[in-house]
Amino acid sequence: MTVDVTLTRDLGATPARVWAALTTTELAEWFWPERFETVVVVDPVPGGMFSVSSEPVGMAVDARVLSAVPCRELVLDWGWRGEDARTTVAVSLEPSSAGTALTLTHAGNADEEAAENHRAGWESCLDRLPAHLERTAR
Repeated sequence: MTVDVTLTRDLGATPARVWAALTTTELAEWFWPERFETVVVVDPVPGGMFSVSSEPVGMAVDARVLSAVPCRELVLDWGWRGEDARTTVAVSLEPSSAGTALTLTHAGNADEEAAENHRAGWESCLDRLPAHLERTAR
Protein backbone atom coordinates (compact mmCIF):
# COMPACT_ATOMS: atom_id res chain seq x y z
CA MET A 1 0.00 0.00 0.00
CA THR A 2 1.28 3.47 -0.85
CA VAL A 3 0.62 6.76 0.90
CA ASP A 4 -0.58 9.96 -0.78
CA VAL A 5 -0.11 13.55 0.37
CA THR A 6 -2.50 16.35 -0.62
CA LEU A 7 -1.93 20.04 0.05
CA THR A 8 -4.01 23.06 -0.91
CA ARG A 9 -3.25 26.76 -1.16
CA ASP A 10 -5.33 29.82 -2.04
CA LEU A 11 -3.11 32.14 -4.03
CA GLY A 12 -3.67 35.80 -4.83
CA ALA A 13 -2.80 35.49 -8.51
CA THR A 14 -4.54 34.29 -11.63
CA PRO A 15 -4.21 30.67 -12.77
CA ALA A 16 -2.16 31.92 -15.75
CA ARG A 17 0.29 33.68 -13.41
CA VAL A 18 0.58 30.63 -11.11
CA TRP A 19 1.04 28.37 -14.15
CA ALA A 20 3.98 30.53 -15.29
CA ALA A 21 5.56 30.31 -11.84
CA LEU A 22 5.27 26.51 -11.96
CA THR A 23 6.22 25.78 -15.56
CA THR A 24 9.01 28.18 -16.54
CA THR A 25 12.55 28.71 -15.31
CA GLU A 26 10.93 31.20 -12.92
CA LEU A 27 10.44 28.12 -10.71
CA ALA A 28 14.11 28.46 -9.71
CA GLU A 29 13.35 31.79 -8.03
CA TRP A 30 11.07 30.31 -5.35
CA PHE A 31 11.01 26.50 -5.34
CA TRP A 32 13.97 26.02 -3.01
CA PRO A 33 15.73 28.58 -0.75
CA GLU A 34 17.98 31.06 -2.57
CA ARG A 35 21.14 29.55 -1.05
CA PHE A 36 20.42 26.33 -3.00
CA GLU A 37 21.31 28.12 -6.28
CA THR A 38 18.48 26.20 -7.92
CA VAL A 39 18.70 25.27 -11.59
CA VAL A 40 15.50 24.38 -13.44
CA VAL A 41 14.79 22.75 -16.79
CA VAL A 42 11.10 22.76 -17.67
CA ASP A 43 9.38 21.65 -20.85
CA PRO A 44 5.68 21.66 -19.84
CA VAL A 45 4.35 19.35 -22.55
CA PRO A 46 3.51 15.64 -22.28
CA GLY A 47 6.79 13.76 -22.43
CA GLY A 48 8.78 16.90 -21.58
CA MET A 49 11.43 17.11 -18.87
CA PHE A 50 10.99 18.75 -15.50
CA SER A 51 14.24 18.96 -13.54
CA VAL A 52 15.08 20.90 -10.39
CA SER A 53 18.63 20.66 -9.06
CA SER A 54 20.97 22.21 -6.54
CA GLU A 55 24.68 21.58 -6.84
CA PRO A 56 25.55 23.27 -3.49
CA VAL A 57 23.31 20.89 -1.51
CA GLY A 58 23.71 17.94 -3.85
CA MET A 59 20.08 17.17 -4.56
CA ALA A 60 17.98 16.99 -7.67
CA VAL A 61 14.60 15.88 -8.93
CA ASP A 62 14.11 14.52 -12.41
CA ALA A 63 10.56 14.18 -13.65
CA ARG A 64 8.77 13.53 -16.89
CA VAL A 65 5.62 15.48 -17.72
CA LEU A 66 2.71 13.06 -17.97
CA SER A 67 0.02 15.68 -18.52
CA ALA A 68 0.05 19.44 -19.00
CA VAL A 69 -3.12 21.45 -19.48
CA PRO A 70 -2.04 25.11 -19.40
CA CYS A 71 -3.40 27.04 -16.42
CA ARG A 72 -5.25 23.92 -15.18
CA GLU A 73 -3.17 20.79 -14.55
CA LEU A 74 0.39 19.52 -14.41
CA VAL A 75 1.13 15.84 -13.72
CA LEU A 76 4.69 14.57 -13.28
CA ASP A 77 6.41 11.19 -12.98
CA TRP A 78 8.66 12.23 -10.07
CA GLY A 79 11.95 10.83 -8.80
CA TRP A 80 14.95 11.97 -6.82
CA ARG A 81 18.14 11.71 -8.85
CA GLY A 82 20.09 8.61 -7.85
CA GLU A 83 17.06 6.82 -6.39
CA ASP A 84 14.90 4.17 -8.04
CA ALA A 85 11.58 5.13 -6.43
CA ARG A 86 9.08 6.88 -8.73
CA THR A 87 5.99 8.72 -7.55
CA THR A 88 3.39 10.97 -9.17
CA VAL A 89 2.93 14.66 -8.49
CA ALA A 90 -0.28 16.29 -9.72
CA VAL A 91 -0.94 20.02 -9.44
CA SER A 92 -4.36 21.41 -10.30
CA LEU A 93 -5.27 25.07 -10.59
CA GLU A 94 -8.83 26.41 -10.32
CA PRO A 95 -9.98 30.02 -10.42
CA SER A 96 -11.10 31.16 -6.96
CA SER A 97 -12.25 34.30 -5.21
CA ALA A 98 -8.66 34.83 -4.00
CA GLY A 99 -7.26 34.21 -7.49
CA THR A 100 -6.29 30.56 -7.73
CA ALA A 101 -6.97 27.45 -5.68
CA LEU A 102 -3.94 25.17 -6.00
CA THR A 103 -4.18 21.50 -5.06
CA LEU A 104 -1.04 19.38 -5.06
CA THR A 105 -1.16 15.61 -4.63
CA HIS A 106 2.04 13.60 -4.27
CA ALA A 107 0.90 10.02 -4.79
CA GLY A 108 2.59 6.67 -4.49
CA ASN A 109 4.88 7.28 -1.52
CA ALA A 110 6.28 3.94 -0.31
CA ASP A 111 5.42 4.53 3.36
CA GLU A 112 4.40 7.14 5.96
CA GLU A 113 7.99 8.35 6.39
CA ALA A 114 8.38 9.07 2.68
CA ALA A 115 4.97 10.75 2.63
CA GLU A 116 5.83 12.98 5.59
CA ASN A 117 9.19 13.91 4.05
CA HIS A 118 7.43 14.94 0.84
CA ARG A 119 4.72 16.78 2.79
CA ALA A 120 7.34 18.82 4.66
CA GLY A 121 9.23 19.58 1.46
CA TRP A 122 6.13 20.63 -0.45
CA GLU A 123 4.89 22.78 2.43
CA SER A 124 8.23 24.58 2.47
CA CYS A 125 8.11 25.13 -1.31
CA LEU A 126 4.49 26.23 -1.40
CA ASP A 127 5.01 28.57 1.56
CA ARG A 128 7.48 30.55 -0.60
CA LEU A 129 5.15 30.80 -3.59
CA PRO A 130 2.75 33.58 -2.40
CA ALA A 131 5.60 36.01 -1.63
CA HIS A 132 7.16 35.25 -5.01
CA LEU A 133 3.86 35.90 -6.79
CA GLU A 134 3.47 39.18 -4.92
CA ARG A 135 7.05 40.28 -5.71
CA THR A 136 6.67 39.47 -9.38
CA ALA A 137 3.10 40.63 -9.97
CA ARG A 138 2.67 41.41 -13.63
